[in-house]
Amino acid sequence: MMKINKDLWYKYIKTYESFNKKIPDELKEIFNKIRLIIGNQNNTFNINIDLKRLNFCDLIIKLEVDFEKLNSGISYKDKDIIYYSNINIYDLVTSKEVTTLPVIVKDVNLNIDKLNSVISHEIRHIYDIYTINDESDMKSFIHSLYYEILKDSENKDFIYFLELVYLSLEHELIARNTMIWEMFRYCKVSKPELYNLYHKSYMYKSFDQLKFFNYNNVLNNTDILEVNKFINYFGGNICENDDDVIIFFENWNKYFIEKSEEYLKEGYEVLEDILSINEFKYNKKSIKNVKDILLYIHNNYIFKK
Repeated sequence: MMKINKDLWYKYIKTYESFNKKIPDELKEIFNKIRLIIGNQNNTFNINIDLKRLNFCDLIIKLEVDFEKLNSGISYKDKDIIYYSNINIYDLVTSKEVTTLPVIVKDVNLNIDKLNSVISHEIRHIYDIYTINDESDMKSFIHSLYYEILKDSENKDFIYFLELVYLSLEHELIARNTMIWEMFRYCKVSKPELYNLYHKSYMYKSFDQLKFFNYNNVLNNTDILEVNKFINYFGGNICENDDDVIIFFENWNKYFIEKSEEYLKEGYEVLEDILSINEFKYNKKSIKNVKDILLYIHNNYIFKK
């Protein structure tokens, strides 16, 4: 069970690189437990899961899954199919007696992989909050999650830029890559098929957004005052002239590309882990004894060319 160390929250400046990029085994265990509790249901349901009882953390966090089965006889648009979750981080850090993690799903047939993938995103955020090391600042972490005050602009290009800024933050990238595990863990497909499924996913498209950001649009439609309002939010050096604004967006564009490439690489590693586990799982039926198992591992994993 994760313990909260509030003494670390306000003491240090946050460094996002301090997060563990990999998916810890204890999180995978929690995901499995949640999957088993929800089961293979396909009718409208509401399930409440106390994450504290699953030995996840030392606060009461209620996971509330609300599934509405849509009428299969009607044609639905993409916007009508909903898999949504969001947790109020402030409720966690202010020691609210009970924190609710709502998950709302509307679909013709429940996709348990997609559902658990959405749940895993929020749980990863909670995990990162409770495992921040002593070189990090919880207050800065929370601050980064709530920058809606900056999105009151009517400038759609600038708002899109702000959305990419949030997406590029380390904790959000890690949470999205955590989703890959739950989304594809139980896919019994070939490597090309798995990669193709990933390339169609919400996670991959998010990284594409970062990689192909056209900063000329926001540059042409944003003035220096709006840029400096954003910079003042996190306390950086403000832009003095239009040349500074150009440099500002050029550098953010470089950062977006760097993060996209970094986390795409991490995402592919998650897929390779899934392929390796599934290869062993679905081929081990023919293995009869320890010698055969060791030989199989050696030939397929240790000495694989």
